[in-house]
Order: sequence, then C-alpha cells, then structure tokens
Amino acid sequence: DNALSSVDVRATVIDQDAFLCRADIECEPAGDMNFDVNTMVSTPAGDVVIERGWVAARAWVKGREFQLFNTHLEVNSNPVLSTVQYVQSLELVGFLNSRKTNGSPQIVLGDFNSDETTGFPECAELDFCQSSYQVMRNAGFIDTWTLRGGKPVPGDTCCQDADLRNTESSLYERIDQVWVRAAPGRRGSVVLRGVQARVVGDQAADLSVPDGLWPSDHAGVTTRMWISRAK
Repeated sequence: DNALSSVDVRATVIDQDAFLCRADIECEPAGDMNFDVNTMVSTPAGDVVIERGWVAARAWVKGREFQLFNTHLEVNSNPVLSTVQYVQSLELVGFLNSRKTNGSPQIVLGDFNSDETTGFPECAELDFCQSSYQVMRNAGFIDTWTLRGGKPVPGDTCCQDADLRNTESSLYERIDQVWVRAAPGRRGSVVLRGVQARVVGDQAADLSVPDGLWPSDHAGVTTRMWISRAK
C-alpha cells in the first residue's frame, strides 16, 4: 500500500535565519538556537521535524550597542500549529527577557506568521493561547510599522504562489515585522522617532527577467528609525 516502502527515501527540511552585517558596522554573533518545540509532519517516508529557531547578534552604531534577533516562527493554520507557534513565541520572549538587563535596545526581525488581528487563536490541548504578535506586544515590544510616517498602507508581505509564477501580486497579510524594545527614554517611555518603513519586492517591476518570477514568496520590509536613549 505504500509506494515508498521499497524505496530509499531521504528528506531534509532546512529553515535558516541569518544576519548580513554592513562592512562599516561593528558586529559580532551573540547566539543561535532551535526551539524546544517544533512541528512533526508524518509522511509516507517517515516523520519529518520542521525545526525553527533564532539567531542573535550585537552591533555598535556610534558607540551605542544594539541587540539584534532574527526568527521564523511556526504557522498558525490549524489548532496544533497555533499551539506550536504560541510555545515558540513564549520561548523566544523568555530568552529576550534574559538579555535585556544592560538596557541596550532589542530589535527583533522575522517572519512571525501572525498579524495584529484581534481575538485569540484556537490552540490544541490549551484553554488559552495567543498569537506570536500578541505575545511580542504583551512583552513590551513595539511593532514599528504601526508608527511609520506617510500615507497609511496595509504593508502586506505574504504570500506569492509557491512557484513564484503568479502574474499579479497575491500578498494579503502582514506577518513579517520589525519589533523594538528599549529602556525608558528621558520622559519615562520608549520613544521611536521618525520611523520610516516600506515593503519591498512586491511590485511588477521586481519580477525577474526573463523568467518573470517574484524575488520570494514573501515581500521584504525595510525600516529606519531613531531610538531614544535611556535615562
């Protein structure tokens, strides 16, 4: 009954996070880890674990230290996966909390696979859970897109077709975000000034030539901002 039972099948799922550090910025790696809880998918060739995690770096700009984190959390397309996303986001925030002691601003980038939609997700075997967006916000992080200047736009980043061949953009949700948490400013609150953010890689002009492919199934997000100093 299993067409693969007599075939040597080997499958690997690779999900990697990385930082590219500009040559004129002082950077150093600060850590990386896979989440303790990940999704396991049953296939005819056997179970496959979809490992996700995060990478961390430190950077110094004009003598000021910034803590940087990049992550990719599980999707939330059903109650089981929503539970995994919730647990992964709690683990991520726990690590972020352990590193906030020196007052350096923390900037967290990534594909969070959730947006600012209100209401709590349905999770398996849990009476209560939250989306990763809700966990980040409740931990004191600021979604920088919500403070951007300029004309209001949805900022959708997901998703083009898996083969990248759709002719019209099909982005419909904003699940790729830039979060910031910093020590209170001189007036007792975290102050982000002059936030400039935009979505990139989402226009027809971005299609490859001659293949007509989108750069990625997700659009990118660029953010520029000024973060107040602590007292």
